[in-house]
Amino acid sequence: ASILNIMFNFGASLSIFFLLASVVRGYVGALLFPLRNIMEGISGPLYEGYINREINQGDRVTLLSVGNLWAGLVQALMTLLLGFLFDTFTVPSVFLIMGVVSTMLLGFLYFKARPVLQEK
Repeated sequence: ASILNIMFNFGASLSIFFLLASVVRGYVGALLFPLRNIMEGISGPLYEGYINREINQGDRVTLLSVGNLWAGLVQALMTLLLGFLFDTFTVPSVFLIMGVVSTMLLGFLYFKARPVLQEK
């Protein structure tokens, strides 16, 4: 599995989570959160394992550090965005907005990365 495939699989699971959470109500909807956390827990070791196998040690440390830095920055920005959206819209609407936006972003990134994916 390539790093791009791992990232796209995680992105797809996140998009599916948001879209499902926008239509599922009650306690069943609350069960989606642990499922999403499981998917995130699975993708992290896959990502780091791939990095450890494919990249030499000096570059690996830099890549993992910068990766964590970017992840923290994205999480901070997402927290601000989600806070604003939850203050403005209903919870199902926010999940629908995030599902549609993440699916569109994932599709755009997939088509941009498709030549790289086809090389392997």
